[in-house]
Amino acid sequence: MVSGQCTANGQRQIQALLILSLLVICLFLMAGCAQKSAIGAINDRATMAVLQFEKIEEGVSGVVYREVNNFETLVGTTKTPILLAFYNPLSEVNAQIIPQLEQMADDDQGKLTILWIDATSQTRLAESFGATNLPQFTVMVDATVKRSLVGFDSQSPEKLEQLVSPYLQK
Repeated sequence: MVSGQCTANGQRQIQALLILSLLVICLFLMAGCAQKSAIGAINDRATMAVLQFEKIEEGVSGVVYREVNNFETLVGTTKTPILLAFYNPLSEVNAQIIPQLEQMADDDQGKLTILWIDATSQTRLAESFGATNLPQFTVMVDATVKRSLVGFDSQSPEKLEQLVSPYLQK
């Protein structure tokens, strides 16, 4: 009898271990299959980033660049108008564009989503928006292209404001 009880107890322990192992495997699979957030970590070197104003730590806030993990998800779930800013990283005009976009990210918090996109690295995306002459600024609302502006000169800050202002909620 004692040997029969040992065998039954051993079988229950093996079954419990198998069930526990299956649960652990399922949790790992679910974690691996979980959808990644559309916006990731702060990364000012990302080839596609959202510029947004954030509280970074107590008493410190400012515009940060958050890497875009999934463009389609971001565009499909964003409730605000989106400004796509396609650029060439080797262009000197970026020194003029970046402060303008960062100011817009600060001024239009919660009303506008700004994407800074390296057209030389994100070539398929740039081609799909016809971004061959850079920089190009394209406004999207509800995943639909509305208007674009190509180039950047001394009047471009005002033109950029005019490009997005009809779509901003007051």
